Amino acid sequence: MEAFSRLYLNDYELLKDKNDVYGGLISVFSESDKIITQEIEYEEESTKVRYILSCKNYSDKLDIMGFTLKKAYDEFFKVRNIYESKSEFIKILNKSIEFIIDNNIYDEYFLDRENLEILENDKDLEDMVLFILRNKDILWGGSFIDIRFILRIVLSLYSDSKIIYDVSEIIANGYFDEDFEFSKSAKETAKSEYIINEKIIVLTEGKSDAYVLETALNILYPHLSEYYSFLDFKATRLRGSADALVSTIKAFISSGIANRTIAIFDNDTAGQEAMKLLSGIEIPNNIKVLKYPDLEIAKKYPTKGPTGDVVMDINGMACSIELYLGKDILTEDEDNLIPIQWIGYFESAGKYQGRILDKANCLKKFFDRMNDKDISRENFDFSGLDDILKMIFEAFN
Repeated sequence: MEAFSRLYLNDYELLKDKNDVYGGLISVFSESDKIITQEIEYEEESTKVRYILSCKNYSDKLDIMGFTLKKAYDEFFKVRNIYESKSEFIKILNKSIEFIIDNNIYDEYFLDRENLEILENDKDLEDMVLFILRNKDILWGGSFIDIRFILRIVLSLYSDSKIIYDVSEIIANGYFDEDFEFSKSAKETAKSEYIINEKIIVLTEGKSDAYVLETALNILYPHLSEYYSFLDFKATRLRGSADALVSTIKAFISSGIANRTIAIFDNDTAGQEAMKLLSGIEIPNNIKVLKYPDLEIAKKYPTKGPTGDVVMDINGMACSIELYLGKDILTEDEDNLIPIQWIGYFESAGKYQGRILDKANCLKKFFDRMNDKDISRENFDFSGLDDILKMIFEAFN
C-alpha cells in the first residue's frame, strides 16, 4: 500500500512524497527535533512521528547552508522575470504565497467564488497565484530551482509558525521502522554524495613531494588529475616535515573534515617514527595514512656514513621522494647511483636517517626533464612514481 510523508507549515500541507522523504528537507532537522506521540485518530490510537522546528530556526539553518532569502528571490526571479523591478516581483510573490497558504489552496480547483473574485480584481496577483498553483509540482520538485529556495521564501513569511515533517504514514505502512533516524540518514547520504563529487586531498611531508606527484599525475594519468588536490605549501606557508604532516592530520581529524584525504609519509626513518605518533588516535574512514612503497632499486643502494661506504637496503630509512624520480635522475656519471648520506640517529627506532646527496640538483634535473613536451613512459623511468600513484588510486578501494 502506498503511503506518504508530508511537510506542513502549521496545518497547511506544503508537499508530500510517496513511500519516502525528501532528503534535502528532512536533513535540515536534527534527530532531537523528532517527537513521537500517541493520538486518537478515527476513534483508534495511532503513533505520530514528526520532526518539528520553528520556521525561524529552520530558516537560520538554511541560511548557513547558503539558501539565503536574497538568493531565493534571485533564483525565483530568473524563473518569473516578467516584472519591471525585482522589488515589485518580491511584493507580488509574497502576496501570492500568503494568499495560497492562508486560504488553504492546494491547486486551482480549490479556488472558490470569493477567491476568484479577489483575483479578478488584481491581475498581477492572479497571474502569480495561477503560475504557482499550475507549476506547484514542478516548483516543489526542484525542476525550476532548488526546493530549499522555495521553502526559504515561504518560511520568511511565517517566521512565528512551525514547520513539521510528518513521517507517521510511511512508518505505519512498514516502509520504515519507528526508530529509523530519517534526518541522520539523509545527512549521511548527502555527505557521501558530496564527498564522492569533491576532489581527494593529498597531503605530503613537503612541497617537493606535492609538486613531483602532481606533475607525474598530469603526465601519466591526465584523465585522473581532476580528482586530486595536492596541498599547496607555498600558498598556505606551511612548513614541510614528517612532524608537521602529523599535526596536519590531527587538525583534519579534530575539525571533522569530510573530504577523502590521503596523507603520505616518506619511506624513511623520520617518516616511520612520525607515523607512530598517530597510534592510539582513531582515524576516520575518510582519511588514509600511508607511506611511500618500498623500492626495488633501494634494496642494494650505496650509502656513506661514519663506517665508510656501504651498499645496503635503505627502504624504511632513506627513501624520500627523490629516490622515486627514476634511475635517469639517480644516476651520476659512469652510471653510478647518487649515494645516501646518513645524517642522524633515531635512538627510539635504533636506526639512522638517510638523505640523498645533491638533493636539490636531483629535483632540478627531474623538473627540467618534465618540461620536455615529448616526455613519456617510453623515454623516462616513471616506475617509482607510478607505484606511488597506483597506491594513491587504490587508497579507498
